Amino acid sequence: GAATGGGGAENYISNSNAEVNTAGWLVDSVSAAARPSGALTGTSTGLTFTRTTTNPLNGIASFLISKDAVNRQGRLAYYNLTLPAKSKAKVMSIRFPYRVVSGTFVVGSTSVDSDCIVYVRQYNGSTYTWSEPSSFKFLSNSTTLADEFRAEFQTLSDTISADLVFYVATTSASAWVLAIDDVNL
Repeated sequence: GAATGGGGAENYISNSNAEVNTAGWLVDSVSAAARPSGALTGTSTGLTFTRTTTNPLNGIASFLISKDAVNRQGRLAYYNLTLPAKSKAKVMSIRFPYRVVSGTFVVGSTSVDSDCIVYVRQYNGSTYTWSEPSSFKFLSNSTTLADEFRAEFQTLSDTISADLVFYVATTSASAWVLAIDDVNL
């Protein structure tokens, strides 16, 4: 079943806070483009998903998404989750605190994507569908203050599982490290 977060709300990300490890979180890629599409390729060079106990956002550890100083458009980190029948054809919320740890991270605006964007990949047993949440850009590149990412997306009526995806959207050759924690969906 789903884990519960503070306040008793269900959370379908069972390893949401890096307190123990990074189990369930994976890195991969799709074809390089400004938006994710297509199948996973099995390539993850240049993008890592780790945990740190240095200056965590909450608790004893946070997750780190790190990109090296090469164009890595198409790389992604993701968490696969099973959705129960009650969550089909529903509006779901995504939220988590984040902070730029180091590097040159470009934030999003109405006309510019952030270096990393958040997407959802839904699966119905035979086909994958990429879904763009209501908000998908990171809007802060502060290295001192955490911001909170909040968005919603609509599950499809036949979705049985989904991936919460952190996608390298730009062709930037700058390195950056992004801390996330308490990931809730």
